[in-house]
Amino acid sequence: MKNVAKCDTWLNMGERPITNKYREVKMKRTLKRESKSA
Repeated sequence: MKNVAKCDTWLNMGERPITNKYREVKMKRTLKRESKSA
């Protein structure tokens, strides 16, 4: 059971950076659109 808990925490830590990168890309794209329309 202890090993399972460790795996869960590791997976959560691995997922967070990916979502952060995705958000950064989204923000950059939206910023580019705003600059073009402006």
